[in-house]
Amino acid sequence: MSPNVYKQSNELLLLVVGYGSLKRLNIFKQLHQLIQQQRQTITLLCLHEEIATWLYPSLIQHWIVVPHFQSTTPYESVSAIQKYLSEYFPHHKEQPNAILTFDEDCVVLTNFLSFHYHLPTTCSTMEQIMNVKDKYKLRQYCQQWNEQHSPVESIPVPFFTQTQSTSRETQQQFKMHPHLRNNPNRKFIMKPRVGAGKCFISKINSLTEWDLIFSTATSSMKKNLFIEEYFDGNEIDVDLILQHGEIKFLSISDNNCPLNDTFMQETGSCIPSRLPLDIQYRTLEIVKHLIKCFDLQNGCLHLEAKCSKELTMPIEINMRLGGAETCVMVQQCYRINLIELILNVALQIPITGNSCDDIGDMIVRPFDQYLASINFHSLENGLVKSIDVDKSLYQEKRMKELVIFKQGGDTITVPPMGFDSCYGWLVVSSNESQDDAENYLEILAPKIRLHLENL
Repeated sequence: MSPNVYKQSNELLLLVVGYGSLKRLNIFKQLHQLIQQQRQTITLLCLHEEIATWLYPSLIQHWIVVPHFQSTTPYESVSAIQKYLSEYFPHHKEQPNAILTFDEDCVVLTNFLSFHYHLPTTCSTMEQIMNVKDKYKLRQYCQQWNEQHSPVESIPVPFFTQTQSTSRETQQQFKMHPHLRNNPNRKFIMKPRVGAGKCFISKINSLTEWDLIFSTATSSMKKNLFIEEYFDGNEIDVDLILQHGEIKFLSISDNNCPLNDTFMQETGSCIPSRLPLDIQYRTLEIVKHLIKCFDLQNGCLHLEAKCSKELTMPIEINMRLGGAETCVMVQQCYRINLIELILNVALQIPITGNSCDDIGDMIVRPFDQYLASINFHSLENGLVKSIDVDKSLYQEKRMKELVIFKQGGDTITVPPMGFDSCYGWLVVSSNESQDDAENYLEILAPKIRLHLENL
């Protein structure tokens, strides 16, 4: 769908691949505002299998619709893009000027298109893109890296293995493994090789739990699962902007404890990190090793890791902006607009002014205020009847963002039945301390009330 208007040849075309869900609405609003502020005219297009009514026409007017675009060959998307541009933008030689995505499910296609059109890519090859995207391959490649490099450049890797067709076969494989014969009480994490949002990531504390969790997976999902040894520590997120392989911005935030001890659903976070500086510097070194290992080049990365006093263990690398409240927390804490930096990378505009003389200075860079967030989860399955928000909440000056993305009639499912229990988040600030921000959250959170009906 498009206005029947031909554009001028000096106009830049920015293609967004996918759009995620309603959770990303504020991101697209920011992107739209930034585009309006640019000196050069930029037109936004979206590639997806359907038009999002919450984006069209106010935020995105041009839509390239490709049915089942994520499961079909990427060349079908290339063909659709060329056909659309030749009709509505004939001066652009059937090529966009920039490509980006905020959708985890679209990072592979986004990079394929970027390679095809000779635009900035996250890694130097598609093979490396797949190694990063697939969490099992990521572990394998880190092992290979460690074998070929000195211990100083090593990347911590837990024991891991693929699951078999049945729970019993997988258990037997583990029992026979030399690493576990003398450690029968080890705990594990079962997770999909690809995916985001902690979906179906489960902690296994016993053989009984193993059977229960494994039985909830579909046959197709079981082929996509692998298991790794559980690493105990503080979970953190590392958000960074890369341009030509150089870190242009980096921040570390602390994740709260998960909703329960089995399913790793996120409950909120705080920024800046409370971790001791030596652990943060050590984490930065691991990030630098990961950049070299996978030849990471351009874009926004959202790394997850766990930290103990002795070790920083990478969990995964997401080749896109972090989800939920990531953007607003970084912006309010450091006055850095991640969307603007992502746009600059996509448009190949050199990022200046954010780099530090010493990359380690990013750990101790000045910050404006403390931020804390809470993710709202239902503890039971049901249909959303209503979500009430106390009107006084909107008068709170320290409230920085409130997002409620579930609506009446939407389904809520909790593990193990499903992994769709979150219905929104709240972010608050403090000029005093992290504890003050978290205490303030406890005061405001009860002002959001979820009402469910039975499924």
